[in-house]
Order: sequence, then structure tokens, then C-alpha cells
Amino acid sequence: MKAALEKSLAAICLALPMWAQAQTVGDWRIGNLDAGAGMYAATVNESKSVLGQFCQVEGDDFPCYWLLSIDIDCEPGESYIVLVNADHRAVPLEMLCAPLERANRYAFRDFDMIDSIVRSSTRMGIAFPMQSGQFQVSRFSLDGAGKAVDSMRSEVIKEVVPAKGSRGQQL
Repeated sequence: MKAALEKSLAAICLALPMWAQAQTVGDWRIGNLDAGAGMYAATVNESKSVLGQFCQVEGDDFPCYWLLSIDIDCEPGESYIVLVNADHRAVPLEMLCAPLERANRYAFRDFDMIDSIVRSSTRMGIAFPMQSGQFQVSRFSLDGAGKAVDSMRSEVIKEVVPAKGSRGQQL
């Protein structure tokens, strides 16, 4: 599972330069990962942080992850609790640190919960507790998120396994 996540995160580093070629749905974009490794549906906020669902193609499987790229330092392999605040609820969620190259990447451990929040809200904030006792908050528009994710996943399913259902990965 960890190797799959690392592979997915590496593919994201390569996908973001292709951002301009992506299809736009609301404030979200749908695109291909480098070399046919999979697809993504993601958004970028004013601080250049990226939130998205990334699905890789692995034979007849396509693990998907909700990932966040943000300029907040972390220790590789360590888990961090963040507060996710959306239109109708606020929940603490655990994220796994997986830094790559020059950016910090975090993977949400509870795929189903973050998927539900993203699909049922119009905006979302993610608050990271800092050592100073303060919080650093990153806010994202979720306009178009549900349609973008559904479209991306249906394209991945068509490519990989027309008869199989999609699966999100719990970490």
C-alpha cells in the first residue's frame, strides 16, 4: 500500500505541469497523470496548495487517493491530525505525510469521509495545528468537485476495468 501511495504521489509531481491541458469543471480540473499512469481531479487555491483525488492505473486495478500538496513541513511517514471544516460539519481527520521533491504531500487516511465532505460541500478549510499553538488554514472551493471526480473516475474505469466498481484507498 505504501509503495502504491509513493508511486501515486510521484505521478502527481509530474502531472501538475500538464495542468494547463486539463479539462475544467467549476473550480476543478481533470487531467491525465504522466505516461498514462492514471488521472486526477484537483483544484488549486490562492496559496498554490493543491487538493485532489488521484487514481493510478495498475493492471486491472485503480487505487484512488485524496491528496493535499501544501507548504507545511512534515516528517515522512508520520501521521498528523487536521481539522476539516466544510459547509455543514467540522471533523478531525488523519493525514499521512509523504514529501516528494520540493513539496509536502499529505494523504487523507479516511478516503470515504473526505470524499463525502468534498462531494457534499461548496467550500472547505483544512486547519493544521502548528507548534506555535496557532493554526495554518488552507481553504478550497469545491465548486465542480463532485462532477470532476465522477467524470475522472468514470474515465479511469473505462480505461481499466469496465465491469469493476471503483475503490478508494484507506491508508
